[in-house]
Amino acid sequence: MTGDMWGEASFDNQAGSDWFEEFVADPQPDKINEALIGAEGAEKIGDCQRALAAAEVVASWRGQPPADLPLTLVPFSFGHSPALPAELLALAMRTVRGLREGSIMRDHWRGQKRLPSFENHLDGLLGRLGARPSLI
Repeated sequence: MTGDMWGEASFDNQAGSDWFEEFVADPQPDKINEALIGAEGAEKIGDCQRALAAAEVVASWRGQPPADLPLTLVPFSFGHSPALPAELLALAMRTVRGLREGSIMRDHWRGQKRLPSFENHLDGLLGRLGARPSLI
């Protein structure tokens, strides 16, 4: 059920890491969209993990990467061009809110007594998604 999770962060799980590797090999916005949509009402924790990694790509693509930036995310972390569609940003924000408010992933971290850490991580991601794009 855990989908090989070792921490609350976006890339601290096998499904999210695997999805990200596939995305880096062929970075198409459609892959992000598909992963984000896959978390809606997900019954498998891996779907949530992939969506969380996809939301990190959206934030990074806008120049708002995570502090623990995986090296392979660097090319997508400084105002990447072409710009992502606005709908994709809105979907990423909705998805992360959904994961925070009620998901199998949230239930897992609540059961592990680590829900506050999970919520803090998602709050940080939501803050980065909502921040102005950075073209550092």
